[in-house]
Amino acid sequence: RFTIPYAGNVIIDVIDMKWREVSRVLNQSLQAGSHQAVLGLFPKGVYCLKLHAGDNSLVRTLQIVE
Repeated sequence: RFTIPYAGNVIIDVIDMKWREVSRVLNQSLQAGSHQAVLGLFPKGVYCLKLHAGDNSLVRTLQIVE
């Protein structure tokens, strides 16, 4: 779940710990407000979620366990 303050294109990527793109979860124009994205299934491990919205970027760590 994420919130964007302005309408615009939003990209969410799942990145492995070597900064390689594993999956592009979202690449879509969205209105301002709260949204959610479904990540799907990934093997266990540590990943980064990278969100780009306009000129803003945010990176968060995600750990998937059994």
